[in-house]
Amino acid sequence: MTVQSKSERPTILFISFLTGFTALLYEISWQKYLTNIMGSDSRGTTLTLAVFLLGLGIGYYLFGKLSLHKGSRSLIRTYGVMEGLIGVWGLLFLLAYHFLSPSIGILPLEQPIGILYDLLLVVIAIGPATILMGATLPLLTQCFCGVRHEDNTFHATLYAVNTAGAGIGAASGGLLFLPLLGLFPTSLLAVFLNLLVGAYVYLKYRNEEQSADPHQEKLADKEKENLSLFKHALPHTLVAFLIGFIGLTLQTLILRIAGISIGPSETNFSLIVAVYIFLTAFGAWYFIKRRELTLPSLFSLMLLGLLLLYIFVPYAPYLLYLLRVQFESTLSGFYLYTAALFLTFMILLALPITALGSILPRLVLATKTTKTIGEAVGIIYGANTLGSVLGAFLGGYTLYAYTDLPEIYWLLILLTLLSSEIVALRITRPTHKFLRVIPLVFAVLCFAAPGWSSHYLQFGIFRERSVSKETYQGRAAVYDSLLKGSEVKYHNDSTETSVTIAEFEEEDKPYGDSFSRSIILSGKSDGNTAGDRRTMRLLGHLPALLTSGEGRAAIVGFGTGMTAGSVLLYPSVSQVDIIEIEPSTDDFAPLFDFANGGVSKNKKVNWIFKDAYRYLGATESRYRFIVSQPSNPWMAGIERLYTHEFYQLVKEKLLPDGVYVHWLPLHDLSAESIILILHTLHEVFPEVRIFKNGFDVILLGSNQPLKEAALASLSSQFTLPRVKEDLDEIQIPSIQYLLGLEQWISPELYDKGSIHTLLRPRLSTLARRDFFLNKTAQLQLALTPPSDWYLNRIYAQNSLLRIWLTSSHEPLEVKNLLAAGCGGIKIQLIEPNWRYLRSVCRDAAIAAFLMKDVQPPAHIGGEIAWLKEFYSESGTSPMADKKSEDVRKDIALFMQFDSPLVKLSEKKLLWRASPCFRDNSEANLMCRYELIHALISTARFDEATRQLKTLERDARGIFSPTKVNQLTAMLKRTGPRVETK
Repeated sequence: MTVQSKSERPTILFISFLTGFTALLYEISWQKYLTNIMGSDSRGTTLTLAVFLLGLGIGYYLFGKLSLHKGSRSLIRTYGVMEGLIGVWGLLFLLAYHFLSPSIGILPLEQPIGILYDLLLVVIAIGPATILMGATLPLLTQCFCGVRHEDNTFHATLYAVNTAGAGIGAASGGLLFLPLLGLFPTSLLAVFLNLLVGAYVYLKYRNEEQSADPHQEKLADKEKENLSLFKHALPHTLVAFLIGFIGLTLQTLILRIAGISIGPSETNFSLIVAVYIFLTAFGAWYFIKRRELTLPSLFSLMLLGLLLLYIFVPYAPYLLYLLRVQFESTLSGFYLYTAALFLTFMILLALPITALGSILPRLVLATKTTKTIGEAVGIIYGANTLGSVLGAFLGGYTLYAYTDLPEIYWLLILLTLLSSEIVALRITRPTHKFLRVIPLVFAVLCFAAPGWSSHYLQFGIFRERSVSKETYQGRAAVYDSLLKGSEVKYHNDSTETSVTIAEFEEEDKPYGDSFSRSIILSGKSDGNTAGDRRTMRLLGHLPALLTSGEGRAAIVGFGTGMTAGSVLLYPSVSQVDIIEIEPSTDDFAPLFDFANGGVSKNKKVNWIFKDAYRYLGATESRYRFIVSQPSNPWMAGIERLYTHEFYQLVKEKLLPDGVYVHWLPLHDLSAESIILILHTLHEVFPEVRIFKNGFDVILLGSNQPLKEAALASLSSQFTLPRVKEDLDEIQIPSIQYLLGLEQWISPELYDKGSIHTLLRPRLSTLARRDFFLNKTAQLQLALTPPSDWYLNRIYAQNSLLRIWLTSSHEPLEVKNLLAAGCGGIKIQLIEPNWRYLRSVCRDAAIAAFLMKDVQPPAHIGGEIAWLKEFYSESGTSPMADKKSEDVRKDIALFMQFDSPLVKLSEKKLLWRASPCFRDNSEANLMCRYELIHALISTARFDEATRQLKTLERDARGIFSPTKVNQLTAMLKRTGPRVETK
């Protein structure tokens, strides 16, 4: 049996498929690992991709040369060793990361040494392994194809199968393995497969003797042919290089268009790359067998595909919106929609990418100067990969600093036309002149086609999930209805994202302005000067009010600048570091000066255009407070700012009494995602407080409990003239109103399940699903099961509002608290939740019924009458005639109405419960059980402990010990935390 036996080809194809699969698993996981050290900006991402591709290119070339000097059996054994070494390197990478990354930390950012650090890190980390990956195609091609004339197509099949494996790796790695398993298990899977392939190939062929290889004689004959590589093979190499540049630049451009059309989520990368790779593989397999399709014909098909794609792009957001509304917002609809997107992009990219995929194998066959087909593969695929490296740097990054999407697309058409002319003039020299003219005709048609209307590529409509009356009236009707009265003030397709600043007419004029401005990133609004003004200013005021002493502040993300504007009102803030990943921010920042008090011109502002994770890891600065205002967690690159590692990094950069404030938009998030975020934050910060404004949540984390000292700082700074004026504008009239925004949610309700980490990045996948399902959780109801509502009653006793009311002795501002807690909506005491749920809105309403002569609803009139009686009675009259059933009713109502706003007397409750202590009957013991339950639920832990000891003694032999154990467990779980007298 020889290595060239056709019976072995299915096995080799399967091995090639596996190695393509593992290559993409490595790429995805290594990209994530290196991002944890270098940051998630485009520069670091581009550098990793470029080094990966460069290593492949070098590997193609080196192992192509190696195929000249070894027999087929020696080559196959060498290939087995290379695959095993890739697995060993992958394992060493994991060990090095887990043991060395804590000591390496975050690399410095200074220029140019920061770039050199990055380059050195990436080259050492993945360079050798990627060079070894380049062995697959040239070595297997030479082993199983021999010299060129013996088999003209198997190398294309090998390339197609290897590429298809890469497509499966891209899709499953990003959409399945990473969110379900995490980085480490995903990488281990790739390591295992590589070691398995390497061991199988090496062991299978290690004992076969090297016999005379008929190819060697032919190679010797070829050696005598002294043909000039530069004279004959240079055009082939140049075309392969240009195709690599075109392919990767087009992939980046399609990712940008997809982000604007379906939302810029993390899943887009896996989806588009998988489509791209599958079509490349199909082209290599299908078109290589169609001999009537020459290289000029393939370039004609490619230009035709680019023309059709060019015409489609301005319609992409609208047409993909039509696709979205065909699916219900259900879990099954989500998976069907994802599949539909995959098929849609397959259709859209079919012509240009399948043609592109077939060009490389054709160039291999057309390269006549090389001595073996393995060498031809090495040269052509190596040049193609080097072109991809340039595409990563220029077409995927640098060009966006100087031009926009349409101009880059024109460049791709021109380069495709240039490549086709090189093929026609220097490689194939077609006898039929029309074969030379057709590509030029398609290029002219592209330039003659209508230009891209920026209006349809600056505003995403992917958040519209249902059919409206304008849906089927055309894209103009949809956009006009959504963007009526809008005007673009700024647009830039930058290196990080596409940025648009749009102005909208304001009919209601909530802040006196006749217009508002929005910042729109990749088609998604990320801040508006009217609708988001209150939340953005609260993000600045809360940490500034609750911390004291002079110091610096840091704000992650500029947005509209309103958060920074509020922070700058405080004299005690010496400097504000605005950490912004988008480099064009300083260009458009002045457009928001009217709403933020002129942040762009303020001398206390220090602009830092870097990745926040990396900057905070490298800086030695310490901050009084840090504010993070990231976009929705389903947005690409955002989930890193929700990780345990980022929160830990922030904690290390805070002063001992500093606080961290994090904006969390509730819309498009389920309870599962919210719990994941809150649990992760609470794992780092001992104290987490939640403030809510509409559909926005402000999370506040601190190392030390926020109690009297924080409230003293709040009191002294709240009345500063400029601060008070700013708070009045966003309708925060008093301290009680501000503190009334805090949500009474016990950490025990979200301290469960897993946490979100860099090595187990789950949030973007969950959030993307939530976005499709249109989830918007009602915070308290979503996080509070009925059995655990008492935990919120206890937490409420430790709220900032309760501490303030106790320490300041201010009268209760029922009207302000109703406005703060209920958000201006009509109060509905819905059965049965209102009886148990604790919130400022609910308890302020109860206080109004009790103290303000507000008429309660008829269905609770009797209970409010009981409350008024209990609240006003002296508690000294005898209770001898009262039955235990009546006492148990009193206990239930006490537990129902006691709150930080309506503080009921523990002494009165015990007096009313005195009939339950007349004897140790089962009915009285049950009454005392419920009394202890009420004492625990209202944070009377001392009295609950004393009563529990008595009950345990008196209930022996009469009362079930299970009941006593339940109370003991409840007391242990909840107290003692705070006492209410």
